[in-house]
Amino acid sequence: MWKSGYEMARDHLVTGVGPAQVKRVYPQYAAPEVPNKYRGHLHNTPIQILVERGLLGLASWLWLFAAFFVRAVRVARRVREPRDRALVTGAVAAIAGFLAAGLFEHNFGDTEVLLVALLVMSIVFVIERESPTG
Repeated sequence: MWKSGYEMARDHLVTGVGPAQVKRVYPQYAAPEVPNKYRGHLHNTPIQILVERGLLGLASWLWLFAAFFVRAVRVARRVREPRDRALVTGAVAAIAGFLAAGLFEHNFGDTEVLLVALLVMSIVFVIERESPTG
């Protein structure tokens, strides 16, 4: 599926095939030996985003998480309370795990999982706003 995803991305590099369109185009790219030629996702979040939204979409997605990690590290260094630092560190670890799992499943396309990840990410910003820094 990843190989097929790279081929789809190569043919639609800038804009992608469009959101939720993998199901429509995957049969044209599936290898002959693949038994199930009808797939809604590619079991890899970065590849899925690249295929659906192109290089610009993937770059934006990568920037979003890079910005989160940079901000979270800055917040963790500034907060005084050990509890707050632990919450920020836990949020960073949870999001790192979420992204690692996304290399083997399209968890960004699973609403329940995505909402939990976004909630965990928001913890960093709440702590930043509410904690005295020093």
